[in-house]
Amino acid sequence: MRTILEEGGYRVFVHFNEDGHHVPHVHVETRSGEVCVALDDESTRPYLLARSRTTNKADVRAALRVVEQNQEMCIARWEEYHAA
Repeated sequence: MRTILEEGGYRVFVHFNEDGHHVPHVHVETRSGEVCVALDDESTRPYLLARSRTTNKADVRAALRVVEQNQEMCIARWEEYHAA
């Protein structure tokens, strides 16, 4: 796993070599848990794929906001780490 961004107490990271994951996505470590955010492309807003049971709604919204504000960079890093 590689951290690609730390902002406002949130850490955004990408796992290497995840099998079976066809949707570009990042993981965000929040104060209350972890969320998985789909990236798709720049024309689509990031959306929640999964969250840990402990992650509260405020942290989910904040994580989505952090990823959306940095979506282009997140997509570029995901593609860099998962290049065929």
